[in-house]
Amino acid sequence: MITPKWIIFIMILCLPVIASAEDTKQSAQETDLPEGVEFVEYDTPPQPVGGFEEITKNLTYPEEARKNGLEGRVIIYAKIDLEGNVVDIKIAQSLSPECDKAAVEALKVVEWKPAKKGNKPIATWVAIPIEFKLH
Repeated sequence: MITPKWIIFIMILCLPVIASAEDTKQSAQETDLPEGVEFVEYDTPPQPVGGFEEITKNLTYPEEARKNGLEGRVIIYAKIDLEGNVVDIKIAQSLSPECDKAAVEALKVVEWKPAKKGNKPIATWVAIPIEFKLH
């Protein structure tokens, strides 16, 4: 029979495991977002007009990256305002300065539909991965 004394003993043994799991959960929630980036809850995410393919269509592979066989992903945080304008950009994951610049330029020329909360447009940040792949 398990007595209250044993229950307390088991709880004391489990406490470090529970605390460790909480620390891991906390760390996962506290990602390394650049200063000023804050995601706002929405019902409909911001979308590029014509889909995300529009960004790729406007992407120019930097010649230096092409020569060096550089492939990979640039992740950009972009703030889309109430009218669907890209008003701020931060690089979350860099591939190279040339690829980062090309990704930003491709992103800026695309029209956006703003995020919506209810039926109202809202300004929010969105994370956008842009792939550089040689064919």
